Amino acid sequence: MNRKAALSIALLAILVITILMVIASSAAAETTVMYVCCSPDGSVNIRERPNIHSNISGRLYCGDSVEIVAYKNGWCKAADVTEWGYGWIRADYLLPDPLTVSDTWTTVEASGRVAIRCTPDGKRSSWAQPGDTVHVIMSSATWSLTDAGYIKTEYLRGGH
Repeated sequence: MNRKAALSIALLAILVITILMVIASSAAAETTVMYVCCSPDGSVNIRERPNIHSNISGRLYCGDSVEIVAYKNGWCKAADVTEWGYGWIRADYLLPDPLTVSDTWTTVEASGRVAIRCTPDGKRSSWAQPGDTVHVIMSSATWSLTDAGYIKTEYLRGGH
């Protein structure tokens, strides 16, 4: 191989490595930090694959933060949550902002009934009426955990 061909191959290899590094850094930049939301003393399963029948590979606890790198059919792929790296968590157990312990009583303020849910953004379990008093156990900027279930914080007196 002549010197010109060897130099061309070397330059091409450097270009390919540079492109791969840019792609890898771009993918890493597209992560989102989310917070586990469940009962105060509860936990959420980490699964090997994005389905409820997949093996459980670990647990996260209320308030834990996780770095989300992908989303698929209602499941979030989290980085560094198992001994081998990634794991899957149901998206409805994650919030974009951290929870704080509230342990307060407050009033529902809305123009109509408000859904009470099993998980944030999850299935509706019942309704709260304007003026109802609820016991808030924990809250975030978006959701509050009450004795009855999750209610959007904006519908509670003093909500964000």
